[in-house]
Amino acid sequence: MRTLIAVLLIIYPFLTSLGQSDDAITSSMKAGIALHDKGDYEGAIKIYDEVIKKDPHFFLAYYEKSLSLVTAGKYQDCADLSREIIKQFPTDKEILKVYSNYGTALDYLQKPDEAIKIYSEGIKKFPDNYNLYFNRGVTEYVHKDIEKATEDFKKSVSLNPMHASSHMYLAYCMKTTNKVASIMSISTFLILEPTGKRAESGAQFLSSLLGSNVEKKDEKNIVISMSPDMLDTKSKKEDDFHLTELTLTLGSALDLGESKKDLNIAEKMKEKLDVIGVIDGSKKKGFFTSFYVPFFKQMHTDSLMRTAAYIMSASADNKDVNSWLEQNKSHVEEFYIWVDKYAWTKKEK
Repeated sequence: MRTLIAVLLIIYPFLTSLGQSDDAITSSMKAGIALHDKGDYEGAIKIYDEVIKKDPHFFLAYYEKSLSLVTAGKYQDCADLSREIIKQFPTDKEILKVYSNYGTALDYLQKPDEAIKIYSEGIKKFPDNYNLYFNRGVTEYVHKDIEKATEDFKKSVSLNPMHASSHMYLAYCMKTTNKVASIMSISTFLILEPTGKRAESGAQFLSSLLGSNVEKKDEKNIVISMSPDMLDTKSKKEDDFHLTELTLTLGSALDLGESKKDLNIAEKMKEKLDVIGVIDGSKKKGFFTSFYVPFFKQMHTDSLMRTAAYIMSASADNKDVNSWLEQNKSHVEEFYIWVDKYAWTKKEK
């Protein structure tokens, strides 16, 4: 059911826990984890069962078994085991990871309501764990509960701003209700994950957002579509970016004309980022205004928009983009140091 199993199922080696067990169990657990990492899930499960037989109270063996079960596609077995683990180890500090495995297994069993219930139980115990909000959001998103999914992705991205998938899903949630909010979210995703298949899809999605109000009929005619909201000068809605959307639309129209024909895709993207970077959020309210706008404004202030634009365009495999990135490795490195140090707002709204 889910397309992001690699993201949802994070492998935790628990080396610290292993170091506290006896040598025989430590050796067995390391062997089991090694087999799991090689894709031999059955072999790993067999070793974990042997460890559990020796020590029925060794939490790590139960957890790793649940992970191998769900990764191997044995979803019902994982769900059954996870239920027992939660009963047996309700206060273990690592139990939150079992909630993730449990919910994922229920998702694959096409039991979304049960999965959401399990994630919610985990969130009640661990309200600061971004992954549980993210997982619940994915389930809600897949089953078209976009409003609830949006709130969960806002929470997960607030708790862990470096989690690329949270930005990506939040962008998809906002695509029909607030294009500029969606543009900021998917742009941040591309900054954090600029290459790979997901980046290619993300870049195409961003391009479709930027060009959604513009259509080139022929060599001489470009049609611009403007909704009433874009022209509303009195709107007081939260995260009101209608003037920004209008400016981006006009910019996308100009991209199709002769004046911009010599600019590569990254330079055109840089111009769009500059528009976002000068949004005045001082009199506005809303999550996107408080969370994303300061990020882009600071990027603009620190003269980092060009570097960001080239990074975001990396998946296009464009000759000019590739050449710039190759020649400006130091700028790219400095940019990611900046991103890593950036102080994201912790307020959800």
